[in-house]
Amino acid sequence: MRFLVEVFLKLLPIAAVVLLCYVLFIAPDTAISEGMRLSVSALLGAIASYTFIAYAQFVEKIELRKAKHRNALANLEFKLNEQLSWLSDVIFHMSGHERILKKVIDGQDLIVHDATAYREPISIESEIYDLANLSFKNDLLSLLTLYRKLQNDISSHQQAYAFMINSALNKHENLESYMQGIPTHLERTQLLRQHTMDAVRRTKLSLSKCRVLSSNNNSLIVSLVRFLIQQPTPKGYELLVNEELKALEEEIVAGMARAQAEMNEIKKT
Repeated sequence: MRFLVEVFLKLLPIAAVVLLCYVLFIAPDTAISEGMRLSVSALLGAIASYTFIAYAQFVEKIELRKAKHRNALANLEFKLNEQLSWLSDVIFHMSGHERILKKVIDGQDLIVHDATAYREPISIESEIYDLANLSFKNDLLSLLTLYRKLQNDISSHQQAYAFMINSALNKHENLESYMQGIPTHLERTQLLRQHTMDAVRRTKLSLSKCRVLSSNNNSLIVSLVRFLIQQPTPKGYELLVNEELKALEEEIVAGMARAQAEMNEIKKT
């Protein structure tokens, strides 16, 4: 019932304009007095002014929504690149933690501290809600959930290892329990690293989609749909995303090669 009342109120100005136009321009001259005709003309002018003001506000909201969408894509491209850097750090530290645990299992070391500090990921939540593409927004919300879960798992993982070491150091009889828990902790470390690598894959895919959606598309249909707020996906979207993903992979490989070359030069000096 509320929906019907809302629709009625929204259509009321249009119905009033149609009725007034009929009275002014279609109805016989004898059906309405001259004074009434002037009053109706003034009312029609007021309704027309209201309609134009409402239309101007509507267009302004559309332009604001489009600007938020463009800014969100620009910010997301930067932040998703930063997320790849964060995930790369996590994988690097997890690989080092695995080597520590394997040394303990092999008997090379007994108790090894790992004081690795993980920085927090950059939040992308505000940019997600400014997007006008529903499909991409849903992808990023799922990715945001993965980031938060990964961050929580890393914190729990560090706390668990710190608890194991502290227990073994405080009481010698807990050393056997520590040694028995190392293989399980190693399995969890490897599983966490796999989840991180999956997050890298999904982040690269989202970054590729972001770049494709940021590119200009001047087709008439796309421009019309953009005018109506909703940001569509361009023609051949999946192919464009795959091409962008391939280019991104090449950029990452080239960057790693340059970094390795710089490290080799430093070692020579």
